[in-house]
Amino acid sequence: MAYPFRGVSLWRDAVIGAGVGGVNTVAVNGMYGEGKDVVKGAMVGAMFYGGGYVLGAVSFSVIKSKLPARIGGEPLNPYVPALFQNFGKPNPCPEFISGVIRDSFGGIPSVLPMPFADEGNSP
Repeated sequence: MAYPFRGVSLWRDAVIGAGVGGVNTVAVNGMYGEGKDVVKGAMVGAMFYGGGYVLGAVSFSVIKSKLPARIGGEPLNPYVPALFQNFGKPNPCPEFISGVIRDSFGGIPSVLPMPFADEGNSP
């Protein structure tokens, strides 16, 4: 549910990650009767979502510098004015690949078990 709100800024992603990590920890504690620390779950979520934002931004700049800016255009015709040239469409690959990297790194806490069980409170 937090996916549409991600990718705007580092701090916003960290806050969303903290919320998702805390809610996931509360849900796991309730469903399985575990005693995991909600604050630590929120901190791990913030770290991974924020780290995902940074990795996505870095990968976007690297990929954008390596791939062509536009794709599908025709070779430039010196006899046609620049306004009527077919330059193609902007290349969607850098944004897509960096988004996959960002979301994959940010989603790690959701699929891995969190080892923050408080042994005193677990049944």
